[in-house]
Amino acid sequence: MWRAAVESGQPELLVGKDGCDVLGWVAFGACRDQDAKPFQAEIWAIYIAPTDWSSGIGRQLWQQARDMLSQQGYSTCSLWVLAENERAIRFYRSIGFVADDIAARQIELGGRLLQQGRYVCRIDV
Repeated sequence: MWRAAVESGQPELLVGKDGCDVLGWVAFGACRDQDAKPFQAEIWAIYIAPTDWSSGIGRQLWQQARDMLSQQGYSTCSLWVLAENERAIRFYRSIGFVADDIAARQIELGGRLLQQGRYVCRIDV
């Protein structure tokens, strides 16, 4: 799935590296939600190696993605996060995302039903 996505350019992908070591990456593009408007972008996925948590690489990747999305004409960005992932939620809040209390969903992962919440952020400021 990711190989085809990267080759097609959707989503866009930024990779944070130190020499040959991948520290993290962010995938982003147009919002895929059914209620999305044309000016809404989405962080499709973000991953930072646990050894690089709190190093600033996640913030740097977000800033680059935000700048690119803003240049493409997007004014808001959303993402979905597992409700129990408190560390990620703290990070998203620290970079300007707020909970969209209207949007929630369940996903099945490893045979478990998990709750996700949507977070949104203005990127044209």
